[in-house]
Amino acid sequence: MKNNMDISVIICTANRADSLRQTLECLARADRDHLHVDIIVVDNLGQKETRAVVRCFSRQLPLRYLTADHAGKSYCLNRALDEGGLGRVVAILDDDMSPRKDWFQGIMATVREHPEFDIFGGRIKVIFPGCAIPGWARHPAIRGMAHSAVDRGEKDTEMAPGEFPSGNHFFLRAKVFADGDRFDHLWATEPELVLRLRSRGFRGLWAGRVMAAHRIQENLLDETHLRKRAALFGRSTPHFRRDYYRAFPEEMLHENHRLTWFVCRTANLGRWLGVYVTAWLTFSRDKRVVRQLRAICGMAHNFERLRITLKHGHNDISKEA
Repeated sequence: MKNNMDISVIICTANRADSLRQTLECLARADRDHLHVDIIVVDNLGQKETRAVVRCFSRQLPLRYLTADHAGKSYCLNRALDEGGLGRVVAILDDDMSPRKDWFQGIMATVREHPEFDIFGGRIKVIFPGCAIPGWARHPAIRGMAHSAVDRGEKDTEMAPGEFPSGNHFFLRAKVFADGDRFDHLWATEPELVLRLRSRGFRGLWAGRVMAAHRIQENLLDETHLRKRAALFGRSTPHFRRDYYRAFPEEMLHENHRLTWFVCRTANLGRWLGVYVTAWLTFSRDKRVVRQLRAICGMAHNFERLRITLKHGHNDISKEA
């Protein structure tokens, strides 16, 4: 299926009709002059409330409604890619994002001005809910992991080796999917795909003029939920492809000095365990939560790297993906 679209926006949603409504309201207000745009809503649970919201906006926006048979964002994203008929640019936007009025125009201006780049990360600011906000929630050390907040500034800058955009707000040229690349079924599915594409030579850019706000849900202010989130992210990162690790010199030890790598990795696991334990002695609650979340992520990452290596006897992460 072919079309002449400039931008196709994929929004994955699961039982969050009210939040989806706010995102669609922002897109309806956004400037689409002289652009051919379509918006694909992929419903992960097939809820009637979600379908009702999509129908409500069908006269304001060029919408397509799809459903995914399996639970998980990767299935939703792949469902939209497999459906086809996508524009020259594919934008991924979560159902709790509020894009700025110039969002569409900013995307097209960026891709036109930078033909040498194919992967683009948008800027993300945070909108907290109208409840008491704990101090640790504003700490810069966890904004990316906890609240998917990434902002490299107003100037367009190339992504450094190993960098990837936040999964709730980025866009790509559709040609990157020409060879059939799809999202792996990982919790951190978007970074894995981006790093895989980058390992094949596609270049990434931080797009300074493309801004959206992340409307923080109250569960992202819950410490128990964030501990689980930190563990999920930490366990996901070792499943990124080998080329991702070549961006980090210490990982070259695995190929050249296997025993030294194993000792260092085990020591690193112990170090993060020590950080987690000693964090309980921290007087400041805000500092304690920040240290614990970082430690959980670090422990989960190192444990999973060791588990994969011991299971396979080498660094072929793709066997686990």
